[in-house]
Amino acid sequence: MSDLPEGLHLVGAADLARPLPVVQWLCQSLRIAPGAPTLFSGYGYSGKSVALQSLTLSVASGSPLWGGLACSRGRVLHLDYEQGRRITADRYQRMADELGIDLASLEGQLEAGILPSVSLTSDLLCRVGEDRTLVVVDSWRAAHPEIDENSSEVRRTLDAMGVASEKTGCTFTTLSHSRKPPKDGESNGKLGIRGSSGFYDGCQTVYLFDGTTVGAPIVHLEKDRIGGQALEPFVLRIQDTHGGMGLSIRREDVSAKVEETISEQQAKVAEFLLATPDGIAGVELLAEKVNLGEKRVGALVGALEATGVIKRIRVPGVRGNSCRIIHSSHVADSSPF
Repeated sequence: MSDLPEGLHLVGAADLARPLPVVQWLCQSLRIAPGAPTLFSGYGYSGKSVALQSLTLSVASGSPLWGGLACSRGRVLHLDYEQGRRITADRYQRMADELGIDLASLEGQLEAGILPSVSLTSDLLCRVGEDRTLVVVDSWRAAHPEIDENSSEVRRTLDAMGVASEKTGCTFTTLSHSRKPPKDGESNGKLGIRGSSGFYDGCQTVYLFDGTTVGAPIVHLEKDRIGGQALEPFVLRIQDTHGGMGLSIRREDVSAKVEETISEQQAKVAEFLLATPDGIAGVELLAEKVNLGEKRVGALVGALEATGVIKRIRVPGVRGNSCRIIHSSHVADSSPF
C-alpha cells in the first residue's frame, strides 16, 4: 500500500461504527456547538452584534442568556474588527450592570482583541482556540477587507474555523451582513445573506436577524447542520435600563411582536388616510405612500375596513381605478367625488 500524503487521515469502518460522544453544546437551545462556525447575519442595526456580545458575556460569566437560556461556561475571546474599544467596552459594562455582574471579576474569562491587524489564518485560529470555549469574530467583512464577499473565497476562513474547532473543541462564531429586509416584513431566508452562498454553506448554524424595527429584531434559525431541527422565530427585545446605565437583551415569543407590528402598521395606514381628506386611489398607491408591501397593505386595509376605520368609495363616472380608500371621518366631506 502506497504512503498517503501528509494531511490525509483515514478513519476505518470500525471507528466509524463506534458510538458517538455526546455533543458538547455551547448553547443547546440555540443549537450552537463546536464544529463549523455559527453565523449571525443581519441588516445594519438589526441587533446582531449586541446579541453576540450578550452570548459572549453569558459564556464568560455563566449567566443565563437572553433572560433564561443555559450556556456552557468558559474562557471567551472577542475579536473586534469593527466597533473599537469604546463601543465594545461600553456594551459589556452596560450588559454586566443589567445582570448584576462585576465585569472586572471576569479577568481571565473574557478578553477582547480590539481592531486586530492580523489575518485569520488556520494557525492563528488554532492558537486562539486553545483553552477557550468561544471565539467571536465581529465581523467577517471587517476581518477580511482583501476578500470579495461575493466570491467562493469566503469559505477559506469559515472552513479554517471548523478545522480549528475540531482540533481545540472551541466554538467559533462570526457576523455577516444581510440584504435589506422586504417591505412586507417577511424573512428573506437564506437568500437574505449578502454575498456568496459560501456563508450559508460553510457554517454549521445560521441565524438571520430581521431588523425591521430597531431594538426588537425577529430572529430566524435558517440552518442547523447537527440535528436539522427547526426553531420558532423569536424576538430579541433590546432596551436601555437604569437610566441608560444598563442594557437588557430578552428573548420573547414572536406572536407578541407580530401583533405589535400589525397594530403599528394599521395605525400608520389610518394616520396617513386621516391626513389625506381626498383619500388615495387604491392599495398599490397606498402601499407606496406608507412604505409597506402591497400584499401587507391589502390585508391591513381589509382589517381596518371591517372595523369601520376606513371606507372604500366608488368614484362615479371614472373608468379604471374608480375606487378610492378614505378615512371614515372624511366620508361626509368627500361625498361629491
